[in-house]
Amino acid sequence: MKHLLLLLSFLSSFIFAEVTVSEGTLTLKSMNLKQYLKPSTPYQSGFPYQRIDIERVNNRCTKELETKTLYIENEYLKLTILPEYGGRVYQAVFKPTGQDMLFNSNELKVQEAMGSTRWMHYLGGIKYAFPTYGHSPNDINPWEYEFIDNKNGSKTVFLKRQDLETGLVLTQKITLKTDSSSIFFKTKLENPTPHKQKYMYWICTAVEVTDDVEFIFPATEVIQHEDFWGFPERAVISWPTYKNVDYSFFKNWREAEGLFPLNKAGKVSFIGAYDHGKKLGIIRSFPEDKVKGTKLWTFGKNDPPYKSFGIKNKIYYELFGGILETQDEYEILVPGAAIEWEENWYPLKNTGAVNYANSRLAIRASRTKENTLKLCIYADSKVKADLLTVKSGNFYKEIKNVEFSPDDPVEYIFDLGTEDVKNVEINIPQLLSKTFLWKELKND
Repeated sequence: MKHLLLLLSFLSSFIFAEVTVSEGTLTLKSMNLKQYLKPSTPYQSGFPYQRIDIERVNNRCTKELETKTLYIENEYLKLTILPEYGGRVYQAVFKPTGQDMLFNSNELKVQEAMGSTRWMHYLGGIKYAFPTYGHSPNDINPWEYEFIDNKNGSKTVFLKRQDLETGLVLTQKITLKTDSSSIFFKTKLENPTPHKQKYMYWICTAVEVTDDVEFIFPATEVIQHEDFWGFPERAVISWPTYKNVDYSFFKNWREAEGLFPLNKAGKVSFIGAYDHGKKLGIIRSFPEDKVKGTKLWTFGKNDPPYKSFGIKNKIYYELFGGILETQDEYEILVPGAAIEWEENWYPLKNTGAVNYANSRLAIRASRTKENTLKLCIYADSKVKADLLTVKSGNFYKEIKNVEFSPDDPVEYIFDLGTEDVKNVEINIPQLLSKTFLWKELKND
């Protein structure tokens, strides 16, 4: 009997760790969209996509609308993808806590918005703005899809969309691996037309925002997108503190605004945020040589538009990633050309706001008292390393055979001694090497 129980335990853990895919349906509430749609003209942006008579729109959701869903799931995540609404990742449930990492609405309401056709649905999730930076018609139209089994045990949802205005093709491979909490996006943009085409690309992730949210932007200055804070559009201001206000905390945002980290050196390779109330955060890690653009946008506290997307007392922020540094720039794709890259997004659990991350690990380095260092290290997957070293002046410490995982962070405390500490070097061979300036670390 004991051997049977051990066998069953082994089999259940093996099944739980594998990646599965399936299809289903989801019922959304919807306003009567068709009666407000109208054809566009060749003189308007977004042609031949339909426009909407926004002044006549009644957003009362009286209809039920069934839409197709794609599910991909592993030990740590369960994703719900809507192929009929832009191939967006509608939900991303982090299974260790049962929390959805994303903001989403079950009401298909219409809102006037930036973008080629000037309107959008507030559905939330992770979507892809292409070939314009705003709310592209491609994120509310159907995408082709198929499931792919990979040799390493991972599985992929392959999504494809050809833009009707430019003829450019966007494919998105969304992959989950067996032991990882990362969502891997392999993005490819192609131009199969005989003409060069102007385009933008911005991935856009919507997450619920509360007063407990702290934004993780590795920058000392940011570029304002609009003028909602009383400064001119595209003004450069210091970050995170400007005029004695710390804007890394949402509780200090009064008006909506969009911010681009000023990234002239092209060295910013992660962004994110952390909700101290939920003890859950999110990290985007990306190859800065391919997609150097990042952006934070959020509603303000003064006039939150709760009614626009049907969820009482909930609003969201958006984390963007793009090819170019800001959304004022376009790129050109010549006939036959293509660009491709991979990035990953993963949750943070019980870490606080980290001050460094890469595609595998995230670290919060902080001070607990004079010359005492606290390290909180979190991994997107189950990681083993032979060595962790910490060096600061004459202080040197080795920790052998370390392990990290998405289940919980690992914490260390180091007394660096009595000498004046200037910086701290953290090294985990083949995984991480980072130097922190002591004066820039926060107190815990």
